[in-house]
Amino acid sequence: MPPLTGLDLQHLTHAEDPWLLADRERPRGGSARIRQRLRELTDELSGV
Repeated sequence: MPPLTGLDLQHLTHAEDPWLLADRERPRGGSARIRQRLRELTDELSGV
């Protein structure tokens, strides 16, 4: 199997929940902090 390219890794990570959540909430052309979304998701899953 050939090694993963940068584009492969981008496609893989952007299919994960923190990115999907950020994409749902940000305005078109806007930005969202993935780190904050990851923390919120972790808190939500742990019941905090």
